[in-house]
Amino acid sequence: MLSPYQIYSIFTIIGAVCGAMLWLGYFKRIDALERERTINICIAFIVGFLTPDIALWFSKGLKAKGMGFNGEFFNDFFFSILGVGVTEEFSKLVGVVIVFFLLKKRINEPLDYLIFGGVVALGFSVRENFIYYYNYGAQLITGRTFISCLVHIINTSIAVYGIYRASIFNKGNTYLNAFIGISTAIVSHGVFDFFLTQPLIGSLTPFLSSIVYLLGINFWIQMINNCINFSLAICSPND
Repeated sequence: MLSPYQIYSIFTIIGAVCGAMLWLGYFKRIDALERERTINICIAFIVGFLTPDIALWFSKGLKAKGMGFNGEFFNDFFFSILGVGVTEEFSKLVGVVIVFFLLKKRINEPLDYLIFGGVVALGFSVRENFIYYYNYGAQLITGRTFISCLVHIINTSIAVYGIYRASIFNKGNTYLNAFIGISTAIVSHGVFDFFLTQPLIGSLTPFLSSIVYLLGINFWIQMINNCINFSLAICSPND
């Protein structure tokens, strides 16, 4: 017979997996011009699932140096950005670089960059969610499945969009675009986490995270639409 804790853990895992499957299905179907192969989506997800090890390694190094949250406003604010934001976004970008190298022949249209970058971020988020579920319980499953996953996807997409904006759309300077994209992703990530965890204005503080979240969704939708429209323009028989 399974113990109550084992049953509890099983339902937690099932919930996390179901949430991930919904997002994977979305990424597989969003590209109407050329559906991505399931094996390629799985490769990107697995690579992303492994990337939290990089973030954990950096986090241990920061803790060893005495750096972390201590309840002070400015310390926690800057650590949210320079500690959490930099560490996690860098870790995901390492995964993105690996996936883009492994699947370079499959990334042949603008939307592919956001799809595979988003799947890497999803893998990172699912692994991170398991850690949170194990430490704090399954009561976090709804919020982390539908909010945390999308936050990671959005921020990684912003970074990837910035890095490849010049080469895809021939707009702006390559290095400046990359700097703006990566910096925006890091700051967005850090500020979201800071507002979510710090009682800046009491119980209303999480609403500030909601503003960051909604702004991120708006940017993400615009990026996706830009990539789709550019792909359609390339494939148009009138061109």
